[in-house]
Amino acid sequence: MSNMPKNAENNEVLEKETVEITVKDIVKILHRNKKLFFASFLIVFFILSLVFLFLLTPVYDVNSSIEIRSQQTSSSFSFDAISMLMGGGGITSDKSIDLELLKSRTILDSVVEKNNLRMNVRRKNNTIFAYLWNRVFGELPEDAFVIFNKIPDSMKNGNGEITASEEGYTIEYGGEKAECAWDTDCNFKNGVVSLTKVGYFSISLSYKFEYEPITKARERVGKNFAVSKSADSDTIIIVFTHESPAMAVKYINDVTDIYIDKKSKWEASDAESKKKYINKMLDELSLGIDEKSRKMIEFQQQEKTIMPEVEVPELLKKQETLRIQIEEFKFKKQILVNTLKSVEGDPGKPITIPIEEASVQEALKYHNSLLFKRNEMSQRLTEEHPLKVAADEEIKESEQALKNVIKTSIAQYEKGEKLLNDLLGMIMSGQGKIPETLFTFANLKRDVELAEKVYVTLSAKLYESSVSPNVGIVPVRVIDSPDPNVLRSFPKVKVFAMIIVMFSTFFGFFMVFVKEILQFLKESLKQEDDDCSKVQEK
Repeated sequence: MSNMPKNAENNEVLEKETVEITVKDIVKILHRNKKLFFASFLIVFFILSLVFLFLLTPVYDVNSSIEIRSQQTSSSFSFDAISMLMGGGGITSDKSIDLELLKSRTILDSVVEKNNLRMNVRRKNNTIFAYLWNRVFGELPEDAFVIFNKIPDSMKNGNGEITASEEGYTIEYGGEKAECAWDTDCNFKNGVVSLTKVGYFSISLSYKFEYEPITKARERVGKNFAVSKSADSDTIIIVFTHESPAMAVKYINDVTDIYIDKKSKWEASDAESKKKYINKMLDELSLGIDEKSRKMIEFQQQEKTIMPEVEVPELLKKQETLRIQIEEFKFKKQILVNTLKSVEGDPGKPITIPIEEASVQEALKYHNSLLFKRNEMSQRLTEEHPLKVAADEEIKESEQALKNVIKTSIAQYEKGEKLLNDLLGMIMSGQGKIPETLFTFANLKRDVELAEKVYVTLSAKLYESSVSPNVGIVPVRVIDSPDPNVLRSFPKVKVFAMIIVMFSTFFGFFMVFVKEILQFLKESLKQEDDDCSKVQEK
């Protein structure tokens, strides 16, 4: 029961120590420390304003939009001959590759080298204060800049200054000084220096410069250079940030020109590679065509054929013709044999032979005329009459001559029949080889025709490569040219003013609450010391 009063006392102490802070209390605190708040606010506001006005350099974003034009390719070139014949896929234009090329180190290094950007030139006293001063008094901001054309080796270490005007410039380096004209060689530091101006100098401006390693120069230029693809179209946006809008315009134009030059050279190199490859294939195909043609000619000579696929039906037709001729010879021979039998079996009778054999018909005509003549004499003369006897002798001689002619014709028909049978047998014996011959000849002919087709196709490709469809076509079309008349992109006055006010206000609050906390801690420590003193007195 003795613990209950102690717990009640502890809770009462905790309730007394728990303090609730309301908005009213905060207002009282700020009112009580208003001098500290405003003093902190003004000090931070002044410091940040000085940083904003005198340490920040105004820069400008100059942009340009370009279209990467798709290059027309000849009808689907491929290094594969079969793909050429079958119409294989050609070269396609990939915008992502062009995007990476524009952002590549190759382009950056070329821009750095072309403009000698290893010499880092910065305008002196180019502050927001000077910018706002010109704006207040209605003067246009100066955007002229300088670029080194030639740099002596003696100036590639350390830094110097340039004072530039529209007429020329004064350069100082290492304790030496020289006055020079734009775009002309000027003897300086045991060498030749040359500068060119970008933009127009309405007043004299001062610059400082320092030679940098390539890695640092590349990083500096790349940090201010951005390339992106438009979200609404296939155009590419190029942005360059620089303290001089005129200089940014020059950088963007240089990037575009260098990209066009690189792309054109690569395309020309690709076309040359294609030509070399096609020429090599044409030489090989020419040798192949000669070899295949030689084999086909040797086969034709060996098989005694020219065009087997045409000769096969001709041979079949010839075979049928030979059979008809053989039967005709047999028929005529049989007629002559029968005629000879008639002459021998029944001499003295007129004979008719239904064949158009000139020698036989002449002998037969002469023999029949003698028979008719003898028959007329038989009607007028006796058998012993000399004329009748002479006619009989003449008829016997004619009959013998007719027999000889018929026998000769029979022998000729037999010889012709044998020749035709031999030819027919040769044709029929070669029929078994016709399928194999056709197959071999078809393969040889196919090889020759395929090689000739590839050769013709490659010859056409070679001509198309030599007369490119992209001749005179620039690979880039500029949609929006870079314009130096742009507003300042950094720093934004309104944004920085809000940031300065917010930070200064926050710092004022911070200082007030730090003071209150320190004061509270001080009072708490003093209260504890008083409580300890009272306990000791008791």
